Amino acid sequence: MNEPPSTGSPTDPHPAEASGIRPADKPSPVVAHPMPLIRTRKRVADHGEVFTPAWMVTAMLDLVKGETDRLDSRVLEPACGSGNFLVEVLRRKLAAVEATYGKADFERRHYALLAVMCTYGIELLADNIAECRANMLEVLADYLDLEDTTDAYRAASNVLTLNLMGAAQLRRRSSRLLPEPCSFGICVA
Repeated sequence: MNEPPSTGSPTDPHPAEASGIRPADKPSPVVAHPMPLIRTRKRVADHGEVFTPAWMVTAMLDLVKGETDRLDSRVLEPACGSGNFLVEVLRRKLAAVEATYGKADFERRHYALLAVMCTYGIELLADNIAECRANMLEVLADYLDLEDTTDAYRAASNVLTLNLMGAAQLRRRSSRLLPEPCSFGICVA
């Protein structure tokens, strides 16, 4: 008798195991709420928008762990969406800040802001880039226990406005390129 295909019970192997990639034992959530892989079929058809699941983000970033844990490593996500990769990179960098400077408040704040300054993203859709900025700012604010009235919060917000650009911003800024090219430790593509 033919049985129906498995619906993915908790005892089934993780989907990545077939490809040899195993998720971390306890992957950190990329956003506070689980996000579907697509928002609407129209957005997929019009823009090719498909979000990367948290387990895959973790597995991919584990492959370049030395770069994601280094505070001064620059990371560019050319299709950052709502920030699945960039939020996880920021969390990893903040863990490195905590391990190195956790007891020294000034250095902890300084290097946490450096971690934000070393993350860059480009996104086609304006609502996604706004969500990415908010997600990253929330992670930093939670880590440093920042209120939105503090200088550090405002500084981080300004940095994220400059480093995470929508396609419209990129077109406006194309005439004002940096005098020297930037090099990136990781470019997630």
